[in-house]
Amino acid sequence: MTSNKKLVCPNCGSTNILYDDEKDMLYCANCGTVIEEDITIDAEPVYQQEYGESIHKPIGFLDQLTEDRNKKLMETFLSEVDLIIRKLSLPRQVRRLAGEYFLKLIKIGRKIPSNKVRHYAAALTYLAAKKLGIPISYRTLLKKLNLSSEKVSRVIQHARNIIKIDLKAMDIWTYLHYVLERLNVKNSDFGNEIMNLIREAQKQNLITGKDMRGVVGGAIYVVAKAFGIKITQRQIAEVCGITEITIRNRFLELAPIYRQLTGREVSLRKRKKRRPKVRF
Repeated sequence: MTSNKKLVCPNCGSTNILYDDEKDMLYCANCGTVIEEDITIDAEPVYQQEYGESIHKPIGFLDQLTEDRNKKLMETFLSEVDLIIRKLSLPRQVRRLAGEYFLKLIKIGRKIPSNKVRHYAAALTYLAAKKLGIPISYRTLLKKLNLSSEKVSRVIQHARNIIKIDLKAMDIWTYLHYVLERLNVKNSDFGNEIMNLIREAQKQNLITGKDMRGVVGGAIYVVAKAFGIKITQRQIAEVCGITEITIRNRFLELAPIYRQLTGREVSLRKRKKRRPKVRF
C-alpha cells in the first residue's frame, strides 16, 4: 500500500506522478520513468504537495530546452508517443528512450517542422523499442497510425545516422513469446511444441535466411491446427505484421516437418469455390 506522501520522480524531480492501472505501476508523466511496479494502490490516492528546493535535482526533458518552440515540440512529441504506446501496448520505458532521442536531435540543431512531429514520434518510438529489445512491427505501427512508410523510414535512417543508434537483432524465442502473448495463448505445451518445430526446421536448414516473423507465424498456425486452437491466419498476420500469404507459405513448408516430428498430419482448409451467380 502506497502512503499518502509526496512522490518525486528520481530522474527529473517532477511530482506529476500517474498510476497506470493496466500495468499496475506508478510512472512520471514528465519523463516516463517508472517509479514503482506491482503495487497496490488506494481507490482514491492523495499525494500531499510539498514545496521547497530539492538538492541535486535531476533535469527533465523540458527543463533542458530553452526556446519556447522546442519545448512545444517536445510536449507534442511526448503526447504523440503516449498515443503510440497505448495503441501498441508498449512499456513505458520506450517513452523515455524515444524522448532522449528526440532531445538529442533538437540539441544538435535539427530543424523539425511541427507538422512532422508525428513522423518523428513513430520513427523514434520504433527505434527505442528495437533498442530495448521489445518486439514491434513496423507494418503494424504504420497501419495503426495511418502514416506514410517513406516519411517515417526517412526519419529512422536520419536518426540512426545522426544519433548513432546501434540495433541488435532480436532472438527468435523472445519474438515467439511476444507473439503468443499478444495472441493471448497461455498453453505451455502449445508453446513448447512450436519451439520443437522451429528447432527441427533450423536443424534441417529449411528456414535459413527467411523472415523470422513468417517462420514464427507459420509455426504457430501449424501447431494451432494440431492442437485444435482457434487462431486465424489474419490474427497471426496482424500481430506479426506480415501477410496471410506469408503465413500459408511457411505453413506449407513447416507442416511436413511437424509430421516427421509427431506423426500428426495438418493441412490448410481448402477454400470453397464461389459458384457464379446465374442471372435469369
